[in-house]
Amino acid sequence: MELTGCTSNVNGDKKSVRVTASVGSLGSLQEIAKLMPQEHQKSFNRKYGRLLDLLSIRVEESALTALTHYWNSSLRCFEFPTFDITPTIEEYACILDIPMNEGDAYYFPMDQPPSESKVREQFKGLLGLSEKQSRMSGHTGSRGLNRACMEDRMASLAQHNEWEGFSKILALEIYGLVLFPSATDIIDLAAMDVFYSVEDKARNPVPTVLAETFLTLTFCHHKGKGKLQCCLQLLYVWAMSHLHVGKQISRGSKALNVFCHLTIKSLDERRWKNEFESAEENQFLRWVPPWYDSKQGKVIIFNCGEFPYVPLMGPKGCVT
Repeated sequence: MELTGCTSNVNGDKKSVRVTASVGSLGSLQEIAKLMPQEHQKSFNRKYGRLLDLLSIRVEESALTALTHYWNSSLRCFEFPTFDITPTIEEYACILDIPMNEGDAYYFPMDQPPSESKVREQFKGLLGLSEKQSRMSGHTGSRGLNRACMEDRMASLAQHNEWEGFSKILALEIYGLVLFPSATDIIDLAAMDVFYSVEDKARNPVPTVLAETFLTLTFCHHKGKGKLQCCLQLLYVWAMSHLHVGKQISRGSKALNVFCHLTIKSLDERRWKNEFESAEENQFLRWVPPWYDSKQGKVIIFNCGEFPYVPLMGPKGCVT
């Protein structure tokens, strides 16, 4: 979906922005995920959060292209006519069902991207891949593990009931195709680097996912065009919960699990813009969505040491 329009910056000036939002095909990954027995799915959710539910979220891409035009890069928020609002670490943590705890360690990118040879060795050991399966493919700027090879490997593991190895590859695929999407058939090096930090070093991925959201919105606005390359499913669930269907999700629910079964009306980009323009007037706004778990979200992050802002670090950049 694509929309051309105007957006404001902190000085109130206008500029034209042309953005696209497109969710890649996840059908084959959904089918392979269904091979995992129920008890192992529960173990997967406990370890990785509600990543499986992300595969079932149907995104109205036109809603996100319309939403993007309200982003203010300077203030890091969406500016609507009568209010400002922005996704937070705590909200993303609740949606993903990945708790934020005191003392959690987070992803920190290296000065130089990891080399292909180093990543190959890491993942051969982590995932038990053969030399052929760990071979990198793609092109400059988007190289990584081949999706088809990974899904073939998962099918083989499922046949032998090797669910621990199956779960690791499934989680990696979701990182590369959903949380940090770059290409439809590649789990790229950046996503692999984040996943390795989570799997091997027990890093909490939530701030990194949010960082990519802020970075891609800001990039598109600075360039005046571009493709949203972040977890569109999360951004969509966050936006719709606040501005559209929040009242359909009961308090304490698992947001993604419930959202999979909701029906969102289908509108074109300009009609979505009208919805956002009249958000407060029509009472779409919910400052605290019902799925927000105050107990899980009791750790509120508002500074970093004595620094009065929170740096969000992604595999491709950093934003406060």
